[in-house]
Amino acid sequence: MILWAMAFLQKHKVPLFISLFSLFAFIYFYPAGLEPADGGLKHIQVLDFIKQNFQTLKCYYPEREIDPDLKFIPWRGTFFLHIIDNQCYYVFPFYLTFLLTPLHLILGTVGEYLLPLLGFIWTLWLLWLWSDKLLLIKENRIYFLLYFGLGTGLLHYAFLLSETNLNSAMLNTAFYLTWRSIHEKSDRLFLVSALLLGLAVYLRQESLIVGVLLVGFCFLTRTKTFLQSLSFLSVYLFLIGLWAFINWKIFGNPLGLRGVEQVTAASDPEFFSKRMRMFYEFFLHGRDNVGLFLSSPILIVIPFYMRKWKTLDHGFLPIFLTAVAFVLILPFAVVNYQGVGWGTRFALSMTPILLLSVILFHQSKESFFIPKWVRILTIVWSILGVCFYLVVLGYAKEKFAKGNRFLKANASETVVIVSEGFDSSTFAIHNVKKVFHATTYDSFSELSGLLKKKGITTNISLVYPSSYFFDEKTFFTENILNQIQILDTKESKEIMIRNISLK
Repeated sequence: MILWAMAFLQKHKVPLFISLFSLFAFIYFYPAGLEPADGGLKHIQVLDFIKQNFQTLKCYYPEREIDPDLKFIPWRGTFFLHIIDNQCYYVFPFYLTFLLTPLHLILGTVGEYLLPLLGFIWTLWLLWLWSDKLLLIKENRIYFLLYFGLGTGLLHYAFLLSETNLNSAMLNTAFYLTWRSIHEKSDRLFLVSALLLGLAVYLRQESLIVGVLLVGFCFLTRTKTFLQSLSFLSVYLFLIGLWAFINWKIFGNPLGLRGVEQVTAASDPEFFSKRMRMFYEFFLHGRDNVGLFLSSPILIVIPFYMRKWKTLDHGFLPIFLTAVAFVLILPFAVVNYQGVGWGTRFALSMTPILLLSVILFHQSKESFFIPKWVRILTIVWSILGVCFYLVVLGYAKEKFAKGNRFLKANASETVVIVSEGFDSSTFAIHNVKKVFHATTYDSFSELSGLLKKKGITTNISLVYPSSYFFDEKTFFTENILNQIQILDTKESKEIMIRNISLK
């Protein structure tokens, strides 16, 4: 399989270092086949879809006969899960599930992880090709490829189970086709671009802004006529309308589950102040994440280049303006920051365009010159930052895998998570054991009553993080101890398990 992939990449003129790095890094970063937080739950979405015979996209909760009101379902009250009409749904777009499911059925879990990696490789190849057509000199092309390929968060997401790279591939392909449609005067390519932009919204909601901005700037820069713009909007809005209708039918909101969150956020009295703080975090730093300008410092020159916009290739101009407008609007449009660690996830799809714009401006004789030492320093900074987060990612996946193995080996048939913020620990045993979430005395008492009604009083494990992260006294109060008998305790560096029986 690896040899076949190598041959395919070389046949399509993907630079050798991209092929080698991507394939071998994939092997390294796939030790667990599962990961905490978002990626792990997207994997579970696929498993649930298959387990329910492809009939429904609701989350699979086999313990419903014990907990009919879904009060103790894992992840309730977290960002991961929404309860609508006493039905549970994962927050992530289920269209990704449709793409991952056949890959899982054919290749297993590793097949799911191939999708983000191939999205990343496609984008690299496409932009390498585009940079040649934009007549970048060889030195600038290599600088661009290295910066984009090794110095942005897209590399990090190539090894996570995420739609980010697939979305980026679709958007950047649409940009490339738009550029070609302008130079080749092709209405057909412009309509294909509209199709891709409309489909990209199904994967990431913020892409909704991109299509509107692109067609608007194409019209304003006179690269497209009114009739061409109207045709673009007809295709684009049809796909958006279909997306909104599906969301409304299932979730009661045309924007889907994220729309439910946005309505809630808009009613917050501190909405404006939070947007201002998000703007700072988005571009600079916040919540243990490095923003757009600090992760890619070469982009800081863009505001100074704006007055030289006429030096850009006329077909690239509306694309550049779309990318700039998108990142300025985004901090006001998203509900929460959700940084990637190195860069801002929501802006990653635009980072290649912004980097390409800087190099195009730099190559233009009419724009100010960026010293070579500045270019070297910025690319080294960005690559080192990404490498740091890749090491953290590899370490985190391995630690998570060890925790999973320990939990599977030592937990009883019925598991109760008794700590907040420890929900990812259930990924390893979801659909394998009976899993509940009860973190207070009242909730545990109610859950105990439900378990007793079903005759479940033994083979119960209370699970929580190791004592370094969790104060046992917050849960094991006198009231709790009066209800249980502790039989034995299993401990690893990550997880504590107390096997109990109910009194």
